[in-house]
Amino acid sequence: YGGHIHADSAPGKGALFTVMLPVRDGVEEKPEPVSSKKRIVDTKAKVIVVEDDRAIGVLTAKIVARLGFESKYVGSAKETLDLIEAGYDPDLVITDVVMPEINGLELTAMIRYKYPHIRILMMSGYDQNMISKQGERVPGVPFMAKPFTRAELGHQIAQLLEQE
Repeated sequence: YGGHIHADSAPGKGALFTVMLPVRDGVEEKPEPVSSKKRIVDTKAKVIVVEDDRAIGVLTAKIVARLGFESKYVGSAKETLDLIEAGYDPDLVITDVVMPEINGLELTAMIRYKYPHIRILMMSGYDQNMISKQGERVPGVPFMAKPFTRAELGHQIAQLLEQE
């Protein structure tokens, strides 16, 4: 691509790296649309985002809200179960897999058993080896690898909410 890197280093002084990249001519990056063929119809759907990493959970819940859904962030599987048992009836639960106490695989199995009408989307930044150490995945539950784009998340949510 015609770029280069220059490194300058001296003992006790550290290192300075200069990266030179060429300017791209006439190409402007545009954000991809949430769905190129279909708009999400049921924007009144309720979504719970379950993530033990607060920053990731809050960000994911904000993305879900910007997609037009009612979105709640909770920090644990126990909080999720308490919220549902208290009468909050989500259409979808988006859960991290690797979490302390009750992990996302266990949460998914519990929700499937007690509340089979609730759709579930699992997500993780870990590889399949680490996920398999958490337990066995529930058949038929979609999985997204983190990080993901707003468009990818929107597409997954749309697919799940369109299911009968």
